[in-house]
Amino acid sequence: MMRIFEQTGLGVPPVPDELRGEVRQLRPWAFATRGIDPMAMYMFDRHPVDEAVAGPGEDYMAVCHAGQGTNSYAVTYHLVFGPLALFVQTGWGGAYMDSVRTAAQVREQFSRCAELAERAARLRDAPGDDAPGRAPRRLIVADSALRRTAHCGWLDEAPGDQVAAQEWFRAHRCPRPARGEDEEEDPFPGLTEAARLLDVALTTRTRTSRTAQTT
Repeated sequence: MMRIFEQTGLGVPPVPDELRGEVRQLRPWAFATRGIDPMAMYMFDRHPVDEAVAGPGEDYMAVCHAGQGTNSYAVTYHLVFGPLALFVQTGWGGAYMDSVRTAAQVREQFSRCAELAERAARLRDAPGDDAPGRAPRRLIVADSALRRTAHCGWLDEAPGDQVAAQEWFRAHRCPRPARGEDEEEDPFPGLTEAARLLDVALTTRTRTSRTAQTT
């Protein structure tokens, strides 16, 4: 799995050690630790996100390059791992895409996802309980540079129904400038917000643990 992405100049898709032995090839350019449809991943289908929102579920990793037509192709990466549920995508491989710029963006996507996975593992393993206000149950991150949509936020409990889930997503939207307005824009505002929220959670957990040890 690592070779096909790395040899194409896209970097290495991050896989936590706990999941590495379960990775299998689903088809060319599609790898996962569970069954998943690469075209649904490309379409940024809400079903995997809804699964993560609905409950803890199983940890898994999936990555694929898929698309349609002449110019609509993307690298999509999923990681559900402990307190983190991450769904991220950026365009690459289209006939008219800037191959150098988009490859760099895929590498950035993988690098930032690896950093989030490391933070999530630290939060999962940090001492302390999961009482409300200390360690939120799951951080949901859905960020597609291709589709220019990004959502990020802590989910303390599963929404009661689809309407409540949609309201949660609306409330946790990460704004982007209109296409072409800001050439220096952050391509992954959801990942940026996720890093900030995980850092806050880690700091809070550490302080709580130290306070408990001194009382």
